[in-house]
Amino acid sequence: MIPQRCSMCSEAVRERLTWCVWAWNRSDGERVAYKQRLCLACVTETLAPLYVACERDDLTCPSCGIDTSGDYDAIYATFIPRGVGKMHLEAPTCGACAAKIRVRAMEGAERLADREVGVRGQESAPNLDASSPWAAIGLVPHGD
Repeated sequence: MIPQRCSMCSEAVRERLTWCVWAWNRSDGERVAYKQRLCLACVTETLAPLYVACERDDLTCPSCGIDTSGDYDAIYATFIPRGVGKMHLEAPTCGACAAKIRVRAMEGAERLADREVGVRGQESAPNLDASSPWAAIGLVPHGD
């Protein structure tokens, strides 16, 4: 396999990269989205902890743990780890943590063109066994 560069850390790796689209709504209401291709190290460091922390169904910032019911600044991600299928997260971040995550989401990323409201594909996620490297870092798809 020809080495590919991770969007976030710029390391050249021989593994298949994880495709990830980050999206959020700016304060003026405009939706912005960025696409990255991430190595396993960046998925493990950035995406997996956020995904695992967002498994709670409450308004707690997944980065700092504060209640975001009065300071809700959501970040959305759709990503496809190799062999897992499409996964989604909605991070109920506070404003300060949202800004930090967005900076990381834009590192080496491609800004995507605006899309029509309500356009989103859904696919069922496959089952993973406990020996999967993705399961080991907490990336176990949820049934929608």
